[in-house]
Amino acid sequence: MEISAENRTVRDRTEEIAVTRAISAGVESSVEHVLPDYKGEIKRILLDVARAVPGGNYLGGKEATFTGTVEYKMLYLDAEDRLSEVEFTSGYEITVPVSENTNAAFADVSVSSYTIRASGPRKISAKAIVTAEILLSETADVSVRALGEDAMTFERRDATIRTREIVNAESGEREYADEATKIEGISPDAVEILAAGGNVRIESRRATAEGILLSGVLDLTAIIRVGGEAPYAVAKDVPFEELLPYGKFDDAKNDGQQTPAAESWVPTFARGVLTSVTATPVSDAAQEGDTLVTLNAIAEFFASAERNKPAKIAADAYAIGAGSEGEYEEIAYGEFLCAAAENKDLSFETTRAQVGGEDADAIVYTLSRAKVDGVEVRDGRARLRGEIAFSSLADRVLPDGKIEYYSLKKTFTFEEEVKFNCQIDDQTIVIATI
Repeated sequence: MEISAENRTVRDRTEEIAVTRAISAGVESSVEHVLPDYKGEIKRILLDVARAVPGGNYLGGKEATFTGTVEYKMLYLDAEDRLSEVEFTSGYEITVPVSENTNAAFADVSVSSYTIRASGPRKISAKAIVTAEILLSETADVSVRALGEDAMTFERRDATIRTREIVNAESGEREYADEATKIEGISPDAVEILAAGGNVRIESRRATAEGILLSGVLDLTAIIRVGGEAPYAVAKDVPFEELLPYGKFDDAKNDGQQTPAAESWVPTFARGVLTSVTATPVSDAAQEGDTLVTLNAIAEFFASAERNKPAKIAADAYAIGAGSEGEYEEIAYGEFLCAAAENKDLSFETTRAQVGGEDADAIVYTLSRAKVDGVEVRDGRARLRGEIAFSSLADRVLPDGKIEYYSLKKTFTFEEEVKFNCQIDDQTIVIATI
């Protein structure tokens, strides 16, 4: 662009670069749930869990909106001292302001805290705080302006920078099923399914030309009871491998430089969510009179990847053969360094007395929830601090044959170190998920 006024000339060259910005946001989600008629009244809540399931990601105008549901699962003792499970949901919507140049938005959404209580014999009140760690990919204008005499020749000095770029990937719903156990000499109508649940364990992630390839195991568990016996858990590890296609990203030329190929994406985040877990007793076709218990699951997978995109910008402009003055502006942009993912086996010990399980015969079922509370960068490594909360169902068979149930809860803290394959210092920004 060239503008002449009072025998002066302003020459202005504007470049576009990608800038990634991180922000945090949260919202409260609540629900009042009434038990269906076929469920018994609530006598005592034994176990509960809440988790966020992303639903949609909308970018428009000057806002980015993330929607989804909070799924609650509760195991309780009914008025007749029978175990019963109930599931219900509440919705959430997180909206944050963005610039009009934002072209992509990604959020790692989780439940940071929640409460579930019985507000009546058949009514449940639940509330969750949903938090989102959001990455926004924006386009920033960088301009260099030179001012000098009219008809003056200007020289331009270019510089190439690397800017961080992010892409999202989703799988949609995927269905899985596998046989968990065989019960001999028992018909399916004598097998009662009390509860079912599980977790997704991602063991590897890899970027390909088509998308992000995730593999791992679904840890599925069901609590069953046969006849009048004490309930027990059956479990099955179901392997999975899913390719999550990339969302929209720009591979157009930038000032004659081709951006990296799709294979250059580096996976930086991956999460799997079980939206449904059920158990089904069926007759064994190969052996009459026996029962097979099958575990069924529906899972969704979410991931993101990052890379550095080269951008050529005008770093300076000046007049040749005469004096000139320039106007400069500072820009802030992020460069992606590297990513690391490690599977950690953590174990903790406690006494029966500390969790109130002195009289328990066995632990039937356990739920856990982990979160990261802080990250410290030191000596080229990242140290993660957090906690893992365990909730367990234990039982005891009384002398008269009745079964007594216990709810055991304990929270442990942890510190774990993660190594990177790149050089980082105390000023490096590290984003950690678990």
